[in-house]
Amino acid sequence: DFSRLAGKYAFAGTPDDVIARFGQFADAGVDTLMCSFACPNAEIAATRALFTAEVLPALRPPDELSVRS
Repeated sequence: DFSRLAGKYAFAGTPDDVIARFGQFADAGVDTLMCSFACPNAEIAATRALFTAEVLPALRPPDELSVRS
């Protein structure tokens, strides 16, 4: 049952939810995370765009942002 692991390792919800979740990992000492978007193929571009526009700027100064596909 993946649902027990999803709450521990997955990032989901609004941009504010995801930013808060990243903050929990940062507070625990994590300084690097790899992301993979688990959504229907038709939604990946929009999801990446939202992540790039709303989440990444809250995590790092703009000159340090890096998005790889």
